[in-house]
Amino acid sequence: QANVTIRFYNNAGALAHTATGTIPGNGSRVFALQDIAQLASGPQGRYSVQVESSTALVGVCNIWSSAMHGEYSDYNAYTSGTTLAYAPSLLNNYYGFVSSLTVQNIDNVDAQIRVTYSNGQVETRTLAPRTSVEYYQPNNPNLPSGNANGIFSARVESTNNTSIVVLVNQEDKAKGLLASYNAPTQAAVTVNAPVVLKDFFGWFSAVTVQNVGSSPADITVTFATGHTSTATGVPPNGTHNFIQLANAGDPLPPGSSVSAEVTSTNGQPLVVTVNENSDQRYAATPGDYLLAYTAVPAQ
Repeated sequence: QANVTIRFYNNAGALAHTATGTIPGNGSRVFALQDIAQLASGPQGRYSVQVESSTALVGVCNIWSSAMHGEYSDYNAYTSGTTLAYAPSLLNNYYGFVSSLTVQNIDNVDAQIRVTYSNGQVETRTLAPRTSVEYYQPNNPNLPSGNANGIFSARVESTNNTSIVVLVNQEDKAKGLLASYNAPTQAAVTVNAPVVLKDFFGWFSAVTVQNVGSSPADITVTFATGHTSTATGVPPNGTHNFIQLANAGDPLPPGSSVSAEVTSTNGQPLVVTVNENSDQRYAATPGDYLLAYTAVPAQ
């Protein structure tokens, strides 16, 4: 049995509530914030959390809403922090999608946060211990927007070597689609994407690649079928979106559900995220079909 303590911190850095509980061996337990009367709701209802236990745990956070047709996403809890993370896929009115980037300081001292977007814009913040800050991309008028330019990337740093964790949420507010991904922290010349889709029972995917190196990257996506897609000259801190749709020039045959290997052919380190969606299923039965995951660096 695990004895669990959960500390909820509000945006001002104050400890808002401490919850405790037990979890049986090989078991699980859900702590739903809506059931905790001591926590505020509405605009004040966003918290950062620290979970402690007498034994090892794994955890996942689920986000859901009754808005539209029901929105739902989830992401993995973090067991350790970093001083550098990346956000390959940030969205600002990109085919109706927007995004937010949330940074949590998991250290015991103030964190000096710097977010450098791929268009050169920089945002900085001093973040109190255990608290988080949300950067909502449509609120920044200096970021690109629209179907042509509204997908971009960012580099997120703690400039005073404090430990942080980073999360990205993506949403189509008009359709009621929501997805989350853990910001990657490990870059590699080759990154593996376990599942990409093209017209697979109505599903398709988009493989978004960020060049985190110091020189332009030439990128090749090699699918398990042997088909390839390429992009050349992706600038440092820049991103390229490979969309598995026929009208985007994707080479996969319809009905594909395959893995992919993403490689920088000129040695620049990369990070990758993948989105999956189904316009066809939404048209037939409106609901939240948006998914996202962080691809895995090759060892």
